Amino acid sequence: MKNHLTILICVACVAISCETVSKIGNQKVRLVSPDREEVLSKDNAFTGLGIDNMHAIALQIVSDSILVVQLQPTEETPEFFHAFSLRTMSSLGFFGKKGRGPGELISPHMAKKMSGTKTMSVSENSLAKAFNIDVQASIGTKTMVLSKESVLPQVSVDWIPLGDSSQLTLCMEQDEFIFQVFGEKGTVVQTIRPYKGIDAQQKAPYLSGLITGNASGDQAAVCLVCFPQVLYMDTITGQITAVAVDSEYKHWESTLNTMFGPQTIEYYCSVTPSRDYLIAAYKGYSIGEGMTGSHGTQIHVFDWNGRFIHRISVSETLSDICFDSSSRLLYAIDSSESSIVRYDLSGLL
Repeated sequence: MKNHLTILICVACVAISCETVSKIGNQKVRLVSPDREEVLSKDNAFTGLGIDNMHAIALQIVSDSILVVQLQPTEETPEFFHAFSLRTMSSLGFFGKKGRGPGELISPHMAKKMSGTKTMSVSENSLAKAFNIDVQASIGTKTMVLSKESVLPQVSVDWIPLGDSSQLTLCMEQDEFIFQVFGEKGTVVQTIRPYKGIDAQQKAPYLSGLITGNASGDQAAVCLVCFPQVLYMDTITGQITAVAVDSEYKHWESTLNTMFGPQTIEYYCSVTPSRDYLIAAYKGYSIGEGMTGSHGTQIHVFDWNGRFIHRISVSETLSDICFDSSSRLLYAIDSSESSIVRYDLSGLL
């Protein structure tokens, strides 16, 4: 009986030790390990199809059939977005012209949405607006055909749509970063404060995160750039659940008090959602190291409850990812080669 009690005490101590309070998330953080670890090579069948050699900035899949590649506009091609068919890999056309006129954009940021959604969502902080773009209609006109336009708070830093009628914004309020959920009528229905007591004016780079949401819009996730953590936020109740993939998260205080620079560790660099999974690209090395050659990337696959399902290692240095839920193919930007690559996850997910 005594030995049995000792075992129970040891198990309890181990369980407690896996959770540590962190100010990034304002509550206990659960340290998680992957169920499986794999090494994956890029899909060589994708090489030479005409899409791979583009100097892309960001990627998004629409209607499970169109890959939208964001580019830097030029005099020859003044549009931001180039659309391709995922079935034939052929070009469908351009849209989203750079400019300050009607239907034009200055510096758009694509929100990460599930590949089956019929519209592409972008925010334009300089205009304090966000747009749902009908991609198929826009391709034919080379402009933006909108299905919805939203006004953002003037202090908005980041934005994602939540389902069909709500939206989530990251805002600055009295030197604090807060998340606000806006309902269908444009009123704030929930405020979430994961960074209480941290001066966002002074620590803004360290509070950078990559935001996305689930299919129903009742949950959002933030993959942190400077901490090996993922914050899950219930957009209805405001509750935060935090998980970490490396024990370095415990050193949050010393990280916040270190000058941001080339020595700063970059953890998560991109995120893409599906109905069942949260998929994120993870580096785990310093910004300075990332600027000198290829150091590889990990692809972390979570479920929407924080379970760490897969840690997949690839040799490419990835800067942006998007997931085709229908084919289980992951498209990514290899920043070291300035190219687009593809990985087949159908045998894993």
